Order: sequence, then C-alpha cells, then structure tokens
Amino acid sequence: MPNQERCIPPGQGTSFSSRSVKTGRFILICAILSGLLFSSFAQERGEKVDLLISENPRAFKILNKYQQEANYDDLQRFQAYRPMVIVAADSFLSDGYTPCTIVKLDRSTFFLEKNQEQELLNASAAGETLTLTKVTVVNDTVVLQRDVNLSRLPSRSVDNESGTATKETLLLRQFRHRGLYLVASLSGPTLFGWVTMPASPRNRIWRKFVPEAVTTTLDDGLTRRLKARVDTFNKLIVQLFDHHSMESGRKQAAPQWQASENDGSLAFQLSDPLWYEKLSTSIDYLVLDLENVLLGSKFKVSRTDTHIEIIEK
Repeated sequence: MPNQERCIPPGQGTSFSSRSVKTGRFILICAILSGLLFSSFAQERGEKVDLLISENPRAFKILNKYQQEANYDDLQRFQAYRPMVIVAADSFLSDGYTPCTIVKLDRSTFFLEKNQEQELLNASAAGETLTLTKVTVVNDTVVLQRDVNLSRLPSRSVDNESGTATKETLLLRQFRHRGLYLVASLSGPTLFGWVTMPASPRNRIWRKFVPEAVTTTLDDGLTRRLKARVDTFNKLIVQLFDHHSMESGRKQAAPQWQASENDGSLAFQLSDPLWYEKLSTSIDYLVLDLENVLLGSKFKVSRTDTHIEIIEK
C-alpha cells in the first residue's frame, strides 16, 4: 500500500452557477445513457492495484480533484459495488491535517475524507464495504460463448448475483482477483460484475475478441453506430434546452453536432461554437463514448474543440 503523502490539489476551485448545475444534470444523463460507467481504468495490464468496493459509496464524504465537495453528476458515478482504484489509502488533504483516502474512478481523482481514527466518514451508511488487495489489471476484450451469471462481489454465492450476460456479448475484462474477473459489457445491455472464466479449452466460456479486418475507410455498420451515438447526444441537448426554455420563458435554439461524410470518412461539427465551453465536459463524455464504439477497430477519435473527426490510428 502506498505510504502516507500529502494531497496537493492539482488546480484551483471553481464555483457553480445555477445554469452550470443544470448543465451538470445534463452531463449525468449523457454519461448514463452512453454506457460510460465502465470505461477502462488508466492502469497498465498486469499491474497490481488495490480496490475499494462499497454497497452505497455515495454515503462517503467525497471531494473532487480540487478538494471541493463532489457535485451532483460526480456523485452519480459512484455506483453500488463499482470498484474504485486506491491511489493512497492513508493520506491527507492539502490542509495537512484532514485524513483521506485517494481513489480513482475512470480517469478522475477523488478524495474520501476520514476521521482522526483513520475511518472513512459515514462508513456505516455506506453499507457493505471491502478492500481487495493486489488485484491484477487485465483490460482485454472477450466474447462470451454462452450465457453467464455475474456477481456484485468476487464471491460465488448465489444470492450475490447482479445479472446475466448472454452469449455473444462483448465484455471488457478489467480486473482479476482469485480466479474471478470483473467484466463490463461493451455490447447489449449495460452490465458489470464478477465472473469465473476458466482458461482451459474444455470449460472455456469465452473467446478472445478478434476484430474483423478493417480498411482505411469506415464501414457502413460502424458509421451507423457512431452517428446513432451522436444522434442520442443531440436529442439530449434538445431536451435540456426545451426544459430550460419552459423554466425561463425564453426560447433558445439547441446546438447540434452535424455529421459530414466524404469517401468513407466521418466528422462532426458543433453548429454553434458559442456553446462549446458550457458543454465541454459533456462533450468529453461523447468523445469517450465514440472511442468505446471504435474499440477493436483501426480508427480513433480526433477532437479540436468544436470539431470531432474519426481518423485512422
């Protein structure tokens, strides 16, 4: 476990206006619908990490990377039994006095406050909580060869089941712990949980994902999926603006991402650049969502503020 260290905030705090709070709620909707709750952690394959898992993690006293109280959409990312990577179990906030645990969720850093007895604040309200040590980072992609039941925790107990992933589901294997893998669905319904995946051919329930051969141009199927994700995003922006118009009594045209295709290439342009700054965080989610669609392909997302382009790696 890492030694004690002082947590120095990586940036200055910002205040939130009522408009930015509403925008934050919109960002949350985008994050949930885009299926980004299970995007890959930043660790390298084979690395050993410690995980913190809780039944109700939102009960903890959670601070964002600026060591300010986590806002609404930050808190929604803390889902029941969703693992957090422990960066430093015993540390301090920048005041040099308040104990904390530093964790990472997706690509973001958070601070969980502790009391002077080194216990996480509100731990009793967080319910079942456990720490897994020396968990192996896997981060590879497999395809299921039959239906499997997933578990909330790395246990084979029947009453621990969290859902069923069906045959041919594409899964990201994030972590391995004592023969169990934490997986997240990359196709079909959004699922995550722990499952046994024997390596022997006789009992194997999975196969390695081998992407189909790709050319330097986007195929129709991939183009449709990318445009569908952007269409969903555009509809959410319209819903947000409609709601705001009803509250304020002022009608505003919703900015939209407009697609352009040319000889197998695909790009999107934001119709009104003036909205870029207010939507920049939600655009980050959109870009990550498009990157998930492109997993296993020969393409990646290139972004410059109000322009998104799908290019060859």
